[in-house]
Amino acid sequence: MDVLAVVVLYGENMVMSNALQTLDSSLSGSERLDVLVYDNNVDSFYKGVLFENLNIIYKHDKHNGGIAKAYNAALAQAMEMKKKWLLLLDQDTLLTSNYLHEVSHTLKNMPTTDVVAIVPLLFCRNRHVSPMLNRSEQNVWWFQKPVKESGCYEGYITAFNSGTLLNAEFMSFIGGFSEKYPLDRLDYWYFHQIYKHRKKVYVLDATLEHDLSVLDYEKNMTVERYLMILKSELTFAKETGWQSVLLYKLLVICRFFKQLLLLRNKKYAWLTFQQIWK
Repeated sequence: MDVLAVVVLYGENMVMSNALQTLDSSLSGSERLDVLVYDNNVDSFYKGVLFENLNIIYKHDKHNGGIAKAYNAALAQAMEMKKKWLLLLDQDTLLTSNYLHEVSHTLKNMPTTDVVAIVPLLFCRNRHVSPMLNRSEQNVWWFQKPVKESGCYEGYITAFNSGTLLNAEFMSFIGGFSEKYPLDRLDYWYFHQIYKHRKKVYVLDATLEHDLSVLDYEKNMTVERYLMILKSELTFAKETGWQSVLLYKLLVICRFFKQLLLLRNKKYAWLTFQQIWK
């Protein structure tokens, strides 16, 4: 495949990455895939780990510049290798042979040259979470409709990073991945760019499981992480217009009351309340 995959590691060893393990096992013995492993851990434990069907390119960044910096490094690598597509994979993404087969088939039979993103259907605990069709140009959080049918879409589609293929030439044309969004809302940003440039998104029929555990405030969230999310949300809202800011503030108000009522740690509700006035 004319694809460079990128897996960003943080808090996990390469050999324990579900993405790398399932990607390797899902490829047939006759296929090999180039994969950039971008390691954001403080210490590197890379020992030249070999995967049977993966050509590993390893980069270590102990300063952890986030996924935007890692994706830009992968984009530069893809352009250098003259790869047409960049495949984004979360370290915990569970790949399947069906997904990879459909990706390969779609790339060989692309219906139009205007497609710059190819995305799977993502589910979290049997709930459809991606992709979504946004029925409001100004805002991507409200008025969303799940996209459940495969095919080519011209509207304002948003999807999560996990399992998404992006056209390397298009991403280079728009200046790469915006490092204003080092982690959160980066996917919202580049899908907004796709919409602004009137390009198309192709939705696969293949499904993947996606973990939204970061939204579990009691078990997985930290105050520092939540502050990063709030900052990225507001930055994106301001970038997409005053209507987006208004609707975002309404959403924040609703979130504040929900956190106040349901969460034991009221610190999150207080941080959300402060976000209303920013």
